Amino acid sequence: MLRSGLKTNFIGFGFIAGFFIFISIFYAFNSGYAVAAARTTDLNSSGAFKYTGLLSAYNGALKRDHGYRAALYGKKASNDLAWEGFSVLLPHLNASANFSRYDFVNPPPYYLSYNARNEGVNLTQPIFSAKRFFEYEEYKTRSSIGVAQYRSEKQHLIIKVADAYFQVLMSRDYVKALNSQKKAVSSEVKQTKKLYKAGVSTITDVYAARAKYYSVLSQIVGAKNNLDNAYAKFKSVTGESGRNLKPLKSRIPFVVLRPANIKYWISLSVRRNPMLKYYRYNEDYYGEQEKISVSSHIPSLSFIAGYSATNTQEYIQTPAIRYYDVGFQLSIPIFNGGYGIASSFKSANLASQARQNFLKELGKNDRKVKQSYLAVKGDIIKIKMLELAFKSAQVSLKGNELGFKAGIRTTTDVLNAIDALYETKVKLLKAKYEYAVAVLGFYFNVGVLSKYQLIKINKWLK
Repeated sequence: MLRSGLKTNFIGFGFIAGFFIFISIFYAFNSGYAVAAARTTDLNSSGAFKYTGLLSAYNGALKRDHGYRAALYGKKASNDLAWEGFSVLLPHLNASANFSRYDFVNPPPYYLSYNARNEGVNLTQPIFSAKRFFEYEEYKTRSSIGVAQYRSEKQHLIIKVADAYFQVLMSRDYVKALNSQKKAVSSEVKQTKKLYKAGVSTITDVYAARAKYYSVLSQIVGAKNNLDNAYAKFKSVTGESGRNLKPLKSRIPFVVLRPANIKYWISLSVRRNPMLKYYRYNEDYYGEQEKISVSSHIPSLSFIAGYSATNTQEYIQTPAIRYYDVGFQLSIPIFNGGYGIASSFKSANLASQARQNFLKELGKNDRKVKQSYLAVKGDIIKIKMLELAFKSAQVSLKGNELGFKAGIRTTTDVLNAIDALYETKVKLLKAKYEYAVAVLGFYFNVGVLSKYQLIKINKWLK
């Protein structure tokens, strides 16, 4: 009976203990899963696994770049200039009121103390005023200048972002290529040492391999410094670290510029380039200034109307007098000390200066369009030739390695082949990045660069 009871109690205790152990394991498993999920969520929310493309980098730059932000506020201010200028042509309405108390000290009998009131409303509407009309045109030109500056800065921001983005990728790929080259040279150093110990190779070959290895190490140090500088530049432009950028695809499409007529693109740039518009509007602005100076000698005619109410005349109280007046006012400038003539000469010279600046910028832009057009076409050929050169360098390296094993090639030949391979690889990568920036630069010089072109380049990323 005692054994049976002990056995029953032991089974019951074991069942209860097993139940609690199962609950503990289940709780620990769920807690660990929850912690892991939380960590994963934190990493995702912090952006550790979120890769940055050109579009997200550009959107970040829109909120951060001080040059663009300044141009944006300048554009908003310019939008108000058109209405500000139109206001000089609209009626001007003024109201006035004066309430005062006259208390006379030892006055004549007919001077009595009283409360004086004067009220009035005046309306002036220019009918003919050449000066005001040209002032209105000047305000519109100033508004156009602000808009042109904003559009130019917005397009330039795309170039800044793309240049900083691909500079990071180029610096990063260069470090990777050097590390791969270091690994290949290190393998060659080990193999050369073995052959030297076997009496097949010379000590000169060993030192040559070591020299190449240390040379690659020194290049890696410089490449990492350049990469850090590229990161810093990218962060200053976009506000992001740049350590998780999407890389460029191994095969990228080539843009065909149509029509393939450089004169068409130059003509289009004259009409669309915002910087050319800025210089053209600047010339128009000084032209309007000259017209304003000349028009200061031209008579002007205005319609005037008013309402007045008063109870005083020459400090004497009168019954309330109310009256309306309607008429025209003619203003004829005769002489203002020579200010108008001097101002017109100054404005004419400034307009001529602005004209020369526009022509200079026009010639400069023509050259930029031609250079960027040829750069896009030349980069395509360059990439194709480097792809062939890279394939040839791969074959050359394999042949030199086989020849070295067969004893008909030296260590120097293999090291030179390795160097040629990675040098060609770096040139090929650099050519692709330069081509992407060149495409955007071409549209920028023409003046039609927009987010649409950036989206197309963004599709070239993995």
